[in-house]
Amino acid sequence: MSGGKPLRHKRTGDTGSTRVASVLRMAALSLQTLADRARGCLPAHRSLQGGAVAIFAIACKLAILVYRMLRQGQDYVDLGEAHYDARFRQRRLDSLRHTATALGYTLIPATEITEQVVVSGQESAP
Repeated sequence: MSGGKPLRHKRTGDTGSTRVASVLRMAALSLQTLADRARGCLPAHRSLQGGAVAIFAIACKLAILVYRMLRQGQDYVDLGEAHYDARFRQRRLDSLRHTATALGYTLIPATEITEQVVVSGQESAP
């Protein structure tokens, strides 16, 4: 505001989007055709924030990887699908545990319950 009037927002043309940014967005867009695990967090971003925001977020992650490779000489290490599955499973368990605690419940793994049933069944037999 200046003098009681709102200031006009000036646009600076197309200087905000570079060729590198458009290439990274195209690379992020190409991840849509891969399997769910290969896409990583793209489905989560898409469901929470929408398609355009998800593509931009994945392009930012790719930009960070490229920057680290160029600037610091850091190698890209593919951790594999098993690593991402284990992380996803752990995050899901933590979330379930937190929700159960908030509702006043306690989570017990199914293996412990079946062991207790088998042990108690053996003890009751003569």
